Amino acid sequence: MTPSGGMTGQGASAGRPGDWIMLSGMGRPTASPVEVMEHGTLVVEVALPLTRSALILDHRSLAGWPRALSLMLEPAGLVVTHLQGRSLMRHILPGPLPGGEGIGRVSFAWDAPLRLWTLRYEIAGRPEMALAASGAEVMPPLLADLLDLCAGQAPARHHAAVLWTGLSGGVGVPEARPWIGLRCPVETPVGPVAAGLLRPGDTVVTADTGLREVRAVRRVVVPARGSLAPVLLRAPYFGLMSDLQVGADQHVLCEDVAVEYLFGEDRVLVRAGDLADGLRALPDRRRAIAQGVEIDLGAEALVMCDGVALSSAAAARDRWGRAIRRLDRHEAQALAGLRRTRGRNLAA
Repeated sequence: MTPSGGMTGQGASAGRPGDWIMLSGMGRPTASPVEVMEHGTLVVEVALPLTRSALILDHRSLAGWPRALSLMLEPAGLVVTHLQGRSLMRHILPGPLPGGEGIGRVSFAWDAPLRLWTLRYEIAGRPEMALAASGAEVMPPLLADLLDLCAGQAPARHHAAVLWTGLSGGVGVPEARPWIGLRCPVETPVGPVAAGLLRPGDTVVTADTGLREVRAVRRVVVPARGSLAPVLLRAPYFGLMSDLQVGADQHVLCEDVAVEYLFGEDRVLVRAGDLADGLRALPDRRRAIAQGVEIDLGAEALVMCDGVALSSAAAARDRWGRAIRRLDRHEAQALAGLRRTRGRNLAA
């Protein structure tokens, strides 16, 4: 996989669930016109609500032989229709689907060697309402057709409600990971360094364990639309000197009177996506895709970035080695509500 998230056609079917081969707005990788993907996952997010019947994605071609691949919302549920030559298959997730507003995600995964497919529907922030169907018998689609679908270019078509589409090289949606923007100033012994310029062997300043050596720096590419959109932490809130872009799943250390009042803790970790209130933090949708880095320090730590402490892993500990509590979405909303009523800012 290249740093930009692209992959040449020859190795596309060997990707991992953590790899995006293609995203809306990303440069289109090269692919052989006849190369198939033996396994992969096609993902699309849409703005809800949709009409009762809607053609969400559609690709049709007569180049070489008749082919079609479409995703449609019907009264009976979600339907993936796949045509190759004289072979036609329909994969159905029976309805009714959960209604309401928000962001809906559909993922269609296939593994041709195992003859398995899965069609899944979920609404962002409501995992308890997810629906899925699976079965046997599936045809591997052409990589070039899938790339056209993600790019939204002819002969592919997208519904107006589509926020983004993506193609993963493995069976499963790539896991959301914490990351920080390429230009974020990470504190080091010699002064702030842009996160995108950090290299293995560099030393960074942490809030809990002092100086730490960087083990690895991994590039991250995500859609800047829908549920995975990055978050802009705005100055002067959070004690920032300038705005800071982080991934929606990046955890931020928060400590103030409101934290102690609500949770009996002097500091907590809050997911950046749960901090977005339209003022102090907001989704950053200025571009189609967002790029950042994931800093690996070998173990969990709180990396200092422009005065804010950001967790380098899914968890972090305080200076005495105790695990710092991570707030769930409802707790984060309660914290934001208390600050609004008290007129307090989120300080780090």
